[in-house]
Amino acid sequence: DKNLQIEYSRKFSKDKYIESLYSLYFFENDSPFQSLIHSLKYKGNFRVGELLGSKIYYHNKDKLVSLNIDFIIPAPLHHIKRALRGYNQSFYIAKQLGKLLNIPCNTKIVKRISNKESQTSFNLEQRKKNIKNAFSVINPNLITNKNLLLVDDIITTGATLNECAKTLKEAAECKIYVISSGIPTLTY
Repeated sequence: DKNLQIEYSRKFSKDKYIESLYSLYFFENDSPFQSLIHSLKYKGNFRVGELLGSKIYYHNKDKLVSLNIDFIIPAPLHHIKRALRGYNQSFYIAKQLGKLLNIPCNTKIVKRISNKESQTSFNLEQRKKNIKNAFSVINPNLITNKNLLLVDDIITTGATLNECAKTLKEAAECKIYVISSGIPTLTY
C-alpha cells in the first residue's frame, strides 16, 4: 500500500533499523478504531487484542509467512508501567498473531529498562529524546541471525519501536520487521 510505504519512509527508513512496516488500519482521532484501541489499552479488554491479532494475521498472512519470522516480540513496557496497568496490551495482539502463525511470542528477548514519561503528548523530537537508551537485550545469542517481528498496538511517530529496534540491532545481527494494529497518517 502506497500510504504505508510513505509512513515507513517517514518513520523508519532513515535510521535503517527496521526492514519493513505493516499495519492493519490507518486511523484518526475520535474514530471507532481509536475507541477499540482505548478499550484494549485502558480498560483491559484483552479480547480486543486477540481480535486485532487475528485481523492482522488474516490481512497479512502471506507477507508475514514470507518473512520467515523466528520470534514475535510485543513492544515492551517498563515493569512499573506494566504493574500499574496490569498488563501489556501489545502482548495480547502478539500472542494471538504468534498462535495463528505458529511462531513463539517472546517477552524475554528485550526489556524496557527505564520508566520514562508517557509519550502521548510529546512531538517526534521529544519522543526520541524521552525514549533514548530505554531498552536492553536480555540474551543477544538468542536473536543472532534471526528474523524478529516487533508488534505494537499503535505506531504514532515510531520513536519507541525505532529505539527498540536499534537496541536489538546493536546487540546482535538480526532483521527486524514491525507490525501494528494501527498507524495515523501524516501526523508528524
